[in-house]
Amino acid sequence: MKIFFLILMVAALSGCHTTPINNDHKNKIPSHSPSLDSEEKVDNKIQTTTIEEKLRTAAADWYGTPYRYGGLSRNGIDCSGFVMSIYRDVLNIDIPRTTALQSSFGKKVSRSQLEPGDLVMFKTGWGKRHSGIYLGNGDFVHASSSRGVMISSINSNYWNKAYWMARRVM
Repeated sequence: MKIFFLILMVAALSGCHTTPINNDHKNKIPSHSPSLDSEEKVDNKIQTTTIEEKLRTAAADWYGTPYRYGGLSRNGIDCSGFVMSIYRDVLNIDIPRTTALQSSFGKKVSRSQLEPGDLVMFKTGWGKRHSGIYLGNGDFVHASSSRGVMISSINSNYWNKAYWMARRVM
């Protein structure tokens, strides 16, 4: 048993040696010290996607998700829940859950001044309201009660007549 313990100690201690540190590189001066003028030019522009691109990507990701009143998932979502989820997950902005509250959130903007990311609100029937997110170029993304999440033209006959107002949240 003593021999086994002695062999174990020798093996353990033999693994505890140090290697000499080579600091020769610290004393060497580079033959050429680059200056800002001679450095390789690097494009320092941060590549960020535009709001429209982010929203269109999210729209494609959610496309076809069925409409479900009160829903908040890929199994089914309603218009205001979709708008709230996209603002939270894509734009990092918390907005109210319901269309009624969304219609008074942010600053009112005229239709001619719409920008990607603006809330667009519609009156789709007596006492019925609908919300979506403007994408640009006349398009908006929304959760349609008949077709689920989709992109529509704000200038189509139906949506043009139903248009109510827009709100700028950003």
